[in-house]
Amino acid sequence: MSSSGWRTFHSTTSRDFRLNTRRLLLRLSLGSKGLRKASRLLKSVLHCESHLLYISPDKVTRAMRMVQVSISKLHRNIQVLLYGRFHPRGNVVTSARRSLPWRLHGVTGVNFYKTKERAVDTQDSLDIQMIGFRIRQRPTAACGTMSTNENRNISIMSDSSDDEKPQNVYVPFGQREEWEDVTPVPQDDGPNPVCRIAYDDQFTDTMNYFRAIVRSDERSPRALAITGDAIRLNTGNYTAWYYRRLVLDSLKSDLPKELEFITSIGIKNPKNYQIWYHRRAIVEKLGDYSRERQYTEEHIQQDSKNYHAWAHRQWVVETNGWWDTELEYIDKLLQYDVRNNSAWNQRYFAITRNKTRQVDQNLATQETDYAISYAKKAPNNQSPWLYIKGLNNQDVGKLKEICEHFHQNYPTSPHAAGMLAELHQKEGNKTRSDELYNLLANNLDSIHKKYWIYKMQQE
Repeated sequence: MSSSGWRTFHSTTSRDFRLNTRRLLLRLSLGSKGLRKASRLLKSVLHCESHLLYISPDKVTRAMRMVQVSISKLHRNIQVLLYGRFHPRGNVVTSARRSLPWRLHGVTGVNFYKTKERAVDTQDSLDIQMIGFRIRQRPTAACGTMSTNENRNISIMSDSSDDEKPQNVYVPFGQREEWEDVTPVPQDDGPNPVCRIAYDDQFTDTMNYFRAIVRSDERSPRALAITGDAIRLNTGNYTAWYYRRLVLDSLKSDLPKELEFITSIGIKNPKNYQIWYHRRAIVEKLGDYSRERQYTEEHIQQDSKNYHAWAHRQWVVETNGWWDTELEYIDKLLQYDVRNNSAWNQRYFAITRNKTRQVDQNLATQETDYAISYAKKAPNNQSPWLYIKGLNNQDVGKLKEICEHFHQNYPTSPHAAGMLAELHQKEGNKTRSDELYNLLANNLDSIHKKYWIYKMQQE
């Protein structure tokens, strides 16, 4: 494959990561055998929440058979970073946690080179075949020291001295000088616990000292720090979040810095109730909403159905009265994906909750025409019809006229026919409603046949 066959996949932000992945997958599926293997790994990326993908060694082996894993004991998952360029053989840049005996360098923009270099087989290291990127092998006690010949096969590619930094090793709180005056409080499972949870040592140690801080009601910098440790170990720990807010209030802490902490936690946990609630509380206290719309847009771009992001955005928009700009944003989302149910719901929210403008007949007609224009693009999409029904629910005659006109021009649309059948049924026109229900049950929407038959049997 010529140089034109190289495909670039470089996403320095998580916002366009998923979109770039989908585009690349289409190209990879049409490529060579090696590319098809790489595409299997990339499909997993669509389920991740940021540009970091955590997968097990077994999954790596299944997805990319070119990578042979020979690590005897691996306690942590491999961290895969997809940056740089793809080689026709399906090479992919990978990185591992620092606990592994090797690490890739230059992860913010790594280039692939078509070389004949091969990684060297060493004990407890990765045996990488047909990869062609440059890695640095760091000798460890488990790996042993590589010979001179082995080092020739591995090139060093790094502009930083990060590997010279000491690794983060967990130190128990009892061995820390600043915690010598604290007596840990173990978890009370009762005299005869039915099933004791097997927490790891770090979690148990952290929570024991956290309980001690809460019991003494200490409001200090170290109390703030241990709440962060407890939250990182369990982001759903609402007690830790609540106590953290108490400590922040007592210390008059830097709230913009706290927002940075929330953002770093929220990237990996986009659907955590406690994180979003804590963020709202901090933003309210800070009084600065300027970053919130952009923040929610990033989450919505990763997952358009993220309820927490939409709820947070509704709160921000309603609090500040940013109604007009919200309609512009929703319009962009619908132009990109007309089937975005959450965007239609947000548009209905922005129209009906805006207290500065009443939903009169002119506005309802304008929005109905807007929804009809999208219904024509996707006649089988239910979202615009629910939007139309919500706006015109009080004007049955107008709603019936809209459905009749659309059904005549787009007779295969099940949603216009279904809504029209319900309207005729409410008016007592059983002949017409039964005709439409039969059409839906036997032709337009046979997958819901029993439902339409049930509707037809109702009085």
